Amino acid sequence: MKVLVIGAHGLIGREVVALLSKTPKYEVIEVGHSKGHLKVDITSPNSIAGLFEHIGNVDAIISTAGRAHLGTFELLSEEDFWLSIHNKLMGQVNLIRYGYQFLNPEGMIILSSGVLAKEPMYGTSSVSMANAAINGFVKAVALETIKGHKVNVVSPPFVKETMEILNMDSSKGTPAKDVALIYKKCLEDNHTGKVYDVRKYI
Repeated sequence: MKVLVIGAHGLIGREVVALLSKTPKYEVIEVGHSKGHLKVDITSPNSIAGLFEHIGNVDAIISTAGRAHLGTFELLSEEDFWLSIHNKLMGQVNLIRYGYQFLNPEGMIILSSGVLAKEPMYGTSSVSMANAAINGFVKAVALETIKGHKVNVVSPPFVKETMEILNMDSSKGTPAKDVALIYKKCLEDNHTGKVYDVRKYI
């Protein structure tokens, strides 16, 4: 099973690659933003299209990519909001728009949102907006997929390693390797249009 992992060199992406690579049935293709042999800029439709044309058909696409801007509402600029929209939201939407054409029958695409979609915190309006939009988009687009394609989204909680980088109290954070388990579960399930809240499974 050929699995394309976009965001393969990020905290979660690295763990997803490591986990799937342990299973012989998976042939993992790693794609990064600035590192690795294969790269893609998810804010550029041309970059996305070029990636898929280079790789060809795959059985699954997993995205752990996407940037969004943290900051208090009164200080967020229009550019800050557009970063969240262009990168985390439309970047992943375009992975489906272009990627499904290179997805084998019965294949699956998995996007990433986050807990802030349902449980926003102070200073997260831009991130919460993007995450909630991704969840809604996946539920809707799953109703229109063809060739038996499945589309789902994994919603991680705060990742322990990210919290440590941000100098936050990470005692309640979830290790990236545990989050990776849910991407594998999603890949091996037969659902579509589902939001996998990581906290419900670990």
